[in-house]
Amino acid sequence: MEIVESLEDIPVQNPQAEDFSYTDLTWTKFGTTEHHDEVALIPYARVDEFIIGECSNPDSPTRFHIERGRKRSRGSLKEYKSDEYLEYRMYWCSFGPENYGEGGGVLPSRKYRLKTRNRAARPQSMRGCMCNFVVKRLYARPSLALLIYNERRHVNKAGFVCHGPLDRDA
Repeated sequence: MEIVESLEDIPVQNPQAEDFSYTDLTWTKFGTTEHHDEVALIPYARVDEFIIGECSNPDSPTRFHIERGRKRSRGSLKEYKSDEYLEYRMYWCSFGPENYGEGGGVLPSRKYRLKTRNRAARPQSMRGCMCNFVVKRLYARPSLALLIYNERRHVNKAGFVCHGPLDRDA
């Protein structure tokens, strides 16, 4: 698969299914040869349907929570690139990124346990899952969302499946 350097060259996809997931989209490598991401463009109005479809994955059923988010107001940037965001949200599998199970702990970047509501059903079910993706509502084209998958598989840092029917320790 060749690397695309312009968002203008990536087709907008709008799957027919009511809820759709990773497998229903054609992913494109976007960036440079040194750094590129797997991306897809969809209508911004269909982002919730993508998230519902990802949560319904039979191999690793889960929920996704917003780990990080940022917003800009329209007109706040005088100059911008095609991939600049109006809204930015990083969605993370509810079984991660922390690992509160046996031998687990808080992320090395955090010196404390998050004191937010429990994102997983039980804190002890946080298994260190690294599955996460970013949704960017594009500044130049606000009706579109750029999906960027950072880690598609539901695995922990060691690379082992960490939840779902394929997890031998569940």
